[in-house]
Amino acid sequence: MNLRHMPALLLSFVILGHTVAVDSAESKWAAFSAISGVNKWFVVTGSARVVMSKEAFMIEMFDDDGNVLLIVNGRVRGGELHGVAVWQESDDSPRRMRGRYKSMKWRDGPGGREAILLTEVNEPMGLTLGVMKERP
Repeated sequence: MNLRHMPALLLSFVILGHTVAVDSAESKWAAFSAISGVNKWFVVTGSARVVMSKEAFMIEMFDDDGNVLLIVNGRVRGGELHGVAVWQESDDSPRRMRGRYKSMKWRDGPGGREAILLTEVNEPMGLTLGVMKERP
């Protein structure tokens, strides 16, 4: 593995939750991140925390020990998410991200699903983050 991709790979570990102020157990999001390497993709799964309003959002990603790996801060514009992903404890450059948030309700009963997908702007081989959670 090329070591210059290690910071991105390590920070790809994702844990997301969705609240306005305080994260709770039911707000954990399942997540993945992917970044390209030479002839392969490095994919990591995990979870994170999301704080979101109508105008802005913030995603904190953690490892299994609770250490923050990646922070994404951004704005919501015209239904699209625009942000900057910064790997923590890394010399990797900030990555401009863009994507969407979607919420859906199940047809046959209560509950539904929420999801966010962000991709690195103008970098087909760059960072991709995807998170989702079931709604009660």
